[in-house]
Amino acid sequence: MRGLLSPQRASSLGTPVLGSARNDTFFGCVRAPVRIGFLYAHLMTGLFKEKAAIALGSNLASPYGDREANLREAVRRLGALGKVTAVSRFYDTEPVGYVEQPRFLNGAVVLETSLSAEDLLQGMMEIERAMGRERVIAKGPRVVDLDLLLYGSKVASTAELTLPHPEMHQRRFVLEPLSEIAGEWVHPVLGETVRELLDQS
Repeated sequence: MRGLLSPQRASSLGTPVLGSARNDTFFGCVRAPVRIGFLYAHLMTGLFKEKAAIALGSNLASPYGDREANLREAVRRLGALGKVTAVSRFYDTEPVGYVEQPRFLNGAVVLETSLSAEDLLQGMMEIERAMGRERVIAKGPRVVDLDLLLYGSKVASTAELTLPHPEMHQRRFVLEPLSEIAGEWVHPVLGETVRELLDQS
């Protein structure tokens, strides 16, 4: 696990603002049918069959609270789509692309799920909508942002879904938290681990 960043690196790479990464099964204890928008899935612990890596981001306050509260609420809701097995620390980072906006808080989650990658993505988008995300400006401010980074070793390229996430290897604010909880996960296209990609970024 990487240590705390120096003040010089923190301004460019993002500062971890919470405690150490942890394996956490509490959020994912789903023992009853859960309704998430279009989705009705009977999720029982014994049915989880695939691991997914999901990036989290927030740079706006909401009725749930500040950026950290938004991310924690998103993690709680992801538990309805499977079993959350690991949550990274949260990092304060500079915006990328559209820079005239508040700083972000970023993190990552590993989720075990019985859903297909396509259904998981739809469930994640439903969580974003339910929490108040509005897609007004590309890469603009948002209450919550959920990106499906990896789904096992699946490779896909359709109008709805690209796996692995096409920009994950270029985003240090994604690789930094993901390396804490899934550093040995191999990118199925590049053939390098998350930690190796981070070292190269």
